[in-house]
Amino acid sequence: MRKMILLIALTITIIFVFTGVSEGLTSEQAIEDITNQTIVRGLSPKEDHIGVNTIKRLTPLGVSVDSAYQLVIACFDHGIRAKRIAPIIRALELVVPTTGPSVTNIATTAITNNYNYDDVIDIIVAVKTGTKAGAGSEIPKEIVSLGIEKGLDSNLITEIIDGFIEDIKNGLSPEQARENAIDKINNPT
Repeated sequence: MRKMILLIALTITIIFVFTGVSEGLTSEQAIEDITNQTIVRGLSPKEDHIGVNTIKRLTPLGVSVDSAYQLVIACFDHGIRAKRIAPIIRALELVVPTTGPSVTNIATTAITNNYNYDDVIDIIVAVKTGTKAGAGSEIPKEIVSLGIEKGLDSNLITEIIDGFIEDIKNGLSPEQARENAIDKINNPT
């Protein structure tokens, strides 16, 4: 019977992953698939619990079910387990209200680009720090996303955000500070 359940869970997972069915998931479908994923992957009940809680804790903040689900799956795919997922979720809970739900996608991108969980938290915090500069959240999210795309170290991404903030404090417009940050991303030294 257990083999049959595992086979069904694996089939459902394959359908979700390879047909793009994860787009438009309901909370219930995402939770069911996360539970199936933990069974198929041989993960502990802790991973199931934190995966389910990720959906339940982030979606009320405006994060789409799809984004929360993709974050959980990225963590599972890259070996980030419950003990390490929990601080990422806590950081997102603190940051999403001021930066918007798309910061969850930035965290997922960082994970899929093999940043470790400490780096992912630093990246989430960098977005919030940049947002506090008074330039809104879109420019800091763009800067951080470009840094991830270029494979920059999270410390360098944080330094670039700090430079962005300093430029604004020194009287540059957010757009001028953005250009300086992008130059630093394209020419890291």
